Amino acid sequence: MPRQIYALTGKGGVGKSSLALGLAHRLALEGKKVLYNALDRPAPEDVCRQLGIDFFNLNVRESTQRYLARKLKTQTVASWLLKIPFVEALFDITPSLASLVLMGDIVHRAEEGKGEFHLVLDLPATGHALSLFEASHHFRSILESGSLADDIDSIHILLRRSGFMKVIIPSLPTALSAQESLELRESLKKIHLIDIDLLINNSYRASSHLQGPGNRSLPDFLKKKIALEEEALRNWEGEFTHTVPHLFENNSLDIIKSIATRAAPLL
Repeated sequence: MPRQIYALTGKGGVGKSSLALGLAHRLALEGKKVLYNALDRPAPEDVCRQLGIDFFNLNVRESTQRYLARKLKTQTVASWLLKIPFVEALFDITPSLASLVLMGDIVHRAEEGKGEFHLVLDLPATGHALSLFEASHHFRSILESGSLADDIDSIHILLRRSGFMKVIIPSLPTALSAQESLELRESLKKIHLIDIDLLINNSYRASSHLQGPGNRSLPDFLKKKIALEEEALRNWEGEFTHTVPHLFENNSLDIIKSIATRAAPLL
């Protein structure tokens, strides 16, 4: 069953942006309404348009204004509050507040959509993404009660609800990358996020072009690369439920489209 939110994160350089766009493209091809977001940077608008993917950008100021407007039931006062120097200073001295506001805005958008669209989030690399998820728990631990505490509880209930969000953690087929993915999964489980898929990306040994009878004639460097993959992942074979092979397409757009043809098991 498709989730309302798909959040992709992992070690830098593992290909999560291409995977996120491929997943979004797959959903769009299935006739589902998709919204793509890259959180800490602008969405690649040209690529999204070529793939038929809608997108949105987030920034802390606008997300804060939307939250205040909902609570105060007035855009005017919310806009005025954000002009107060003290409010701006709060985000400078409490960076995790920005993470809380952004995550709250994302969850509110998804809940407001009532399943009519799916959000695909191309999150920052491991450490920053973990901070994004942990921020609400840090604030909740110091709040005994009140409106903000209630709102944080609502966020947590939704994130843990079956079918609401899946976290996808891609890894390269190396021991270091795989270990970081496993550690991130364990950290997310500690904050009760359990719908998590681990996948191996850019695997040479999974490539149909490099397997079969012709494998014996492969160049030595490719044979060595495949052997290193097998050795690196031997201890964690059962942990990674999906594998995306190395793709030989010539440009990023074709790579994303090829990923889309393989993305159904991730939905």
